[in-house]
Amino acid sequence: MSSQNSQNLLTETQREAAEMLANPEFAALTLSSLAGMLGIDRRTLYNWRKLPEFQKYVDSIRKTLFENQRKAVDAKLFEKAKEGDNAAMRLFYELGGFLVVSKGDEQELDGFRIVIERAEPTKPDETKDKKE
Repeated sequence: MSSQNSQNLLTETQREAAEMLANPEFAALTLSSLAGMLGIDRRTLYNWRKLPEFQKYVDSIRKTLFENQRKAVDAKLFEKAKEGDNAAMRLFYELGGFLVVSKGDEQELDGFRIVIERAEPTKPDETKDKKE
């Protein structure tokens, strides 16, 4: 079932509730507070959260919000890493796949044991080009 289909199966109030639950601006509010803002009983909101189509719609909104902010967040992370922020550098390399958290390594950064894996440069296979 696509997110559009799950959206169509929900009432307007359910869609509004899903949008509020997915929005980080409402993260500090309790479900009781959100239910009050929507004019519904908190138990209704709890029950809606169990519906697969409701969950799928919330997830699709979160994914869209994440994708819309990803470039800006990545750029900010890169700037912090360039400024020398150790946590930002670690995260930057982890996300890039160049830093692997490892328990047995000898290096330590901010309380994490790490190993930096560097890809070996690939060399063209010269034997393919040689004619015998």
